[in-house]
Amino acid sequence: MILFMDDARKYLLTLIEERQTNLAAVSRAIGRNHAYLHQFINRNNPHNLPEEVREALAEVFRVPPDNFRGTAKAASAKKPATHHIPQANVDISSTQIAQIGGCDLPVYASAAGGDGAMLISYEPIEYVKRPGPLMNVPKGFAMYVVGDSMLPAYRPGDMLLIHPSKPPFAGDDILVVTNKVDGHYEAMVKQLISVSDSTLKLHQHNPPKDFSIPRNIITNIFLIVGNYRGRK
Repeated sequence: MILFMDDARKYLLTLIEERQTNLAAVSRAIGRNHAYLHQFINRNNPHNLPEEVREALAEVFRVPPDNFRGTAKAASAKKPATHHIPQANVDISSTQIAQIGGCDLPVYASAAGGDGAMLISYEPIEYVKRPGPLMNVPKGFAMYVVGDSMLPAYRPGDMLLIHPSKPPFAGDDILVVTNKVDGHYEAMVKQLISVSDSTLKLHQHNPPKDFSIPRNIITNIFLIVGNYRGRK
């Protein structure tokens, strides 16, 4: 039985319904046990979310953390956030849509970087027709894969389809964007295992291994929603 339903709780439930996820998945995505948000919604425990939880939810849903304050009127969940966690300033996260013969999805080139990472170009190299997973998705983009660390899921030359705002959860394939290097952004394609306050735990397929990277070097995290196979 729900004992207390303030604006923060209503807003969180609305977001979860819109993103087609659930309380347990979001709880794990913010580094808590699976029942944490269920307790918050249904048992009023905690009465108000701690600051670090509000910030983690804001990062997952790409909304302002103050929207999760119980004493504040939350903005509509359907309105895009005007300020949130730092976005990659490279145009992969703030693309100006170009209409080129019906092709409006920007595609970015990649080059091999250090330690198996990729360097993503600052400007799109081409525009292609928008596929179904990114239809009506503002700022969606695509990029080419280099390297073989995610074989057999992704091969060099494959085109990845990237959703800029749909939150990833454990088990999803993601694009992790890190430090800017000489006008490029360093990135890696991996599978998300878990997120904590200080680290991101990832998995790669080839060779199989799990590893962690500090969150303070991460510029952004994007969900991979599909891919087109490159030429053999």
